[in-house]
Amino acid sequence: MEPLTLFYDGRCRLCLRTVAALGRLHLRVRLVPIPLQEARAEQLPAGVTRDQLLAELHAVDASGRLYRGADAVTRILREARGLGWLAAVGRWPLFAPLADAAYRWLAKHRYRLFGTVDECADGSCEVHGRGTRR
Repeated sequence: MEPLTLFYDGRCRLCLRTVAALGRLHLRVRLVPIPLQEARAEQLPAGVTRDQLLAELHAVDASGRLYRGADAVTRILREARGLGWLAAVGRWPLFAPLADAAYRWLAKHRYRLFGTVDECADGSCEVHGRGTRR
């Protein structure tokens, strides 16, 4: 199976949940998730800064092609058995700009909406009634 390397924000709760969900899909590629906080410089795609990688999901296929944001999600869905139709819909001319805008907005606000894994490390979430488990 060809690899599809996925670079994601390992602090982001939404990103962690997404990677876990992707791991449960039946993919025609071998998904290789790499949290950016643990990535070595030689693992990162050329020409992309770590800040750019942290701003949105990135995927690199076996040929070295880089996919960003909503395109990365679409690329993964193309390889998921039974979900290829979602990838096709996601790239329709009228829908693609909406999917891109929605992805960018969600990525920009992901910490505020879903939190980070380290924000509750001191137990303060329990004190404020948020809890650390979701």
